[in-house]
Parts: sequence; structure tokens; C-alpha cells
Amino acid sequence: MSLSLTPSMQPFIPKKPKGTAAPLSLAQRRLWFLHTLNPSSTLYNISRAWRLKGELNVPALDKALQIILHRHEALRTIIQDIDGQPIQIITPPPITPVMQMDISSSSSTDLDKEIGRFMMQERTRPFDLRHGPLIRFHLLRCGLNDHVFGFVVHHIVFDGWSLQKFDKELSTIYGQILTKSSLSLPSLPIQYGDFSYWQTQVSHSVRFSSDLAYWKSQLNGVPSFIELPTDFPRGEWVEEHDGYHRFSIPAKTLTQLKQVSRQEGVTLFMALLGAFHILLAVYSGQKDIVIGTPTANRTRVELENLLGFFVNLLPLRIDLSTTGSYREVLARVRQVCLEAYRHAELPFEYLVEMLNPPRDASRHPMVQVIFQLRNSEDIQLDLSGLSAYPFSVKRRTEI
Repeated sequence: MSLSLTPSMQPFIPKKPKGTAAPLSLAQRRLWFLHTLNPSSTLYNISRAWRLKGELNVPALDKALQIILHRHEALRTIIQDIDGQPIQIITPPPITPVMQMDISSSSSTDLDKEIGRFMMQERTRPFDLRHGPLIRFHLLRCGLNDHVFGFVVHHIVFDGWSLQKFDKELSTIYGQILTKSSLSLPSLPIQYGDFSYWQTQVSHSVRFSSDLAYWKSQLNGVPSFIELPTDFPRGEWVEEHDGYHRFSIPAKTLTQLKQVSRQEGVTLFMALLGAFHILLAVYSGQKDIVIGTPTANRTRVELENLLGFFVNLLPLRIDLSTTGSYREVLARVRQVCLEAYRHAELPFEYLVEMLNPPRDASRHPMVQVIFQLRNSEDIQLDLSGLSAYPFSVKRRTEI
């Protein structure tokens, strides 16, 4: 029986003792290790940009970003080695956080290309985790009442949930500055350093031991790799090529999936995951497969409004050796998912360390395939007096 607590029963994460250094969280340790192996990597750079149409108050934007940087210590973090251990160091917020650039002299036909070149250049510029900063804001002036605002941030201090929270906070603060209203933001009872200190302490507790026992049992004897057919021989190392392939699910198919989900008592995510697993089984010839799924890992109220790196990866082992129909597949997927959610706080990095699976430099340990359903819309920027449109930068490869 699981000893994991429901969110309402979980003890509140306390502030770390004064004067105590903040260690890296368990997830941060993985990214720090990868950074030390390859400091020039940009694999974990997260970028975001908007085209802003309308009269932008640049000083108000600058002040709003200063407030956000002051409010969230994670965005002012650098990492230093102290006595051989990586420690979070919090730096003061910069006086002017936004790098401004005027490209309004470019012709209208070249403007989008110029923006794209700049955004790609910024997204592929490495971060220095030891000296920072770990977030870079930029503002391009494209013409009268026409700007592109964006930022690039390292994943070690930011995640997908943080994107939504950042959008909401910037929209709120910018509007309150323009109207000279008093700032009204949700309080932050703790900072990311408090969380990472708490996580380090609790990793030795009964709670983590209980979750670890579950995952050890669940993943016992699991295949080390999924053998998917490839067009080319696998390289000796995991490479940093990125790409995507867009396709649409017909509306009729989606409606039918939702109907099946309701009938079988599963979520749309579970229904899609079951179908995806069957697809992988066909191509790989394996029925016992581990598929990773990201989870926000913010089951506690004190973490909801923090910017930082909290996301966790759940290794969902689904064995269809004894299943026949799609209905049986859904029942198995539902069971696996619900049990995994009850043990979701154990960091994946800690699990890999404890299980110590066979290593192969050409593959990621334990999980080589990830499945995610983004069923919540991002909160878009709502800057007073402006129309904001997401500005996407094409990846280097589209497949």
C-alpha cells in the first residue's frame, strides 16, 4: 500500500534555515552534470517570443520584468562549485534586464527574416551556468508601434508550467504599472532554493523510500531499450538534432476517442497512450514497453505560483503480453497511470540513480520514448493596449 500523501494531506514545505546554502534539486543535478560534459550545448534552451502591435510602454515593460526577477529567485540563480558540490547562488536583479535592438530600417520583405535570424541566434547561444544570467530578455523595434519581445532561458531554472505563470504575471504587472495601481500578486511563501533543500532532506525519508519501493517493483525486469527500426545506423552518442512533424487527427476520430474514453472510464490521455503503445508494439515487436510522460510535479499549493524547474518524468511500464482487445489495453493503461500518479513525486533522476540500469551512450537510460498530451491552453500575453501574437522560430529540422 502506498504511503504517498494526497496534496491536501502533504506537509507544507518550510523555508530552509537562514544562512544555509541551497543545493541543486535532483532534477537540476542531471542538467548540471550534462552541462559540465558539454558546456556549449543548447539542447536545454527554452525560447519564447511575441509580436506586439500597438503603443508599447518600454519603461513599464522593463520595470515589470525587474519585478518578476526580484520576485523569483530562480531566475537570478547561478551555480557555483563550493567544496566540490554545486550550490545555487542568488544574484541581484539587473538594473535594465531587456536588451533592445532597432531593426526598423530593414525592408518589409527582409524584416521577418531578420527577426528569425536574431531569434535563432539567441536560442542557439549557450548559457554560462556558473556566471549567468540564465535568462535573456530581448526587445526588437520593428517599426512604429511594432515590436518583438521574447526571452531565452535555461531549463535548469524554468519549465513548461513556468511559461504560463510568466505570461500571467507579466500581463498583470505591466497593466498595474500603466494604471499606477498597487501590485496585487499571489504571495510566494517559499523560493526554489527552499524546495530544493527540502527535496534533498526528504530524499532520505520514509516517503521517498516508499515511492522507491513501488518503482523498483514496477520496473523490475523491464527491457532496457525499445528497439524501433531506424533508417540509419544508431550513432555512438545521443545527438542533439531536433525536429518535428505536424499532423492532424480528424475531428470524427477525436470525437470517437472521447466517446470511448467516457465509456471505459479513462481520460483522453489514457486512450491516446494506449493507441500509441499499440503502434510502438507493432513497429518494435515488443509488448513490454516503458513510455515516459512529463508531469508538472506541483501537487503542493506553495509551488503553484513559483517559476522554476519542477517538471518530473514518469516511466509508465505497460505490458500487453496478456491483453487482447483495445478495451483490455485501456484497463491496463488506466491502472498503470493511476498508480504512477500516486508515486509521482519521486524524481526520475533519483530513480535512475537507484536502479542503475544498463547504460548506452547512444540511448537515454530507461526511457527513450516520451508521450505527452497538452490539454491546457497557454495563457497568452495580455498587455494593456497591445495585441500580442506568438512568434515562432522554425526548428533546424522539420520531418
